[in-house]
Amino acid sequence: MIELIICDDDAMSLTQTRQFLAGMMHLWNEEIEIMTYTDSDSLMKRIRSENERTDILLLDIDMPDISGLKIAEFIRDEGRDIIVIFLTAHAEFVYMSFQYAPFRYIRKEYMKEELPSAMKAAIAKLSARRSCSICLRTQEGEVSVKIADITHFQMENRRVCVYMAQGGTYIVWKKLKELKAEIDARDGSFIYVHSGCVVNLRHVRTRRNGMVVLDCAGEIEIPVSRRRKREVSAMISDYWRDYS
Repeated sequence: MIELIICDDDAMSLTQTRQFLAGMMHLWNEEIEIMTYTDSDSLMKRIRSENERTDILLLDIDMPDISGLKIAEFIRDEGRDIIVIFLTAHAEFVYMSFQYAPFRYIRKEYMKEELPSAMKAAIAKLSARRSCSICLRTQEGEVSVKIADITHFQMENRRVCVYMAQGGTYIVWKKLKELKAEIDARDGSFIYVHSGCVVNLRHVRTRRNGMVVLDCAGEIEIPVSRRRKREVSAMISDYWRDYS
């Protein structure tokens, strides 16, 4: 499931963009959930949420309250992994947008010509991101692993152990929070279940008796701290809803 947001203070323009996107759904082998905002302040509140999972943001540049440029600036400065595609009816804004490193910009008068190719490229980027790899510095040297194949990683005897779906384990020379931050920059599917363990939501089979059960090479049960129980339960439910 791809989460896509359109934000445009012009309700008519927003409706037209949504309808145009809906009409192109058959072109991509992806399920896309489209959400819309006419209020940039409400969108900013959503973007500020730590649990925000938006993949693609179609963002009008010229909006009252908070401009599209300000929202893009926040996304850039916070290192959020959201693909930003600017929408504008004013060509002069295109050059102003470059410093915020948008993925694409779409001129509203050329929506039909420019949006299909921009969406195709954005979806391709998401697909590549989800299959991306990470380099781990281990006791045996550097190894490249697919992030999606990591089931969990945790502190053991003052070392970080990374567990793989195929059954392998790597001891890495990196702090737990550093590895979490590095993975988060590329993939948003990893959560803390307690202070010493991070699990990949892709591999959570079920939860029972205060544990999360991972589906990998042999069933693994990992305890969830009492303090994180409600948060972990909600994030698992959200993930299953969006990606199952």
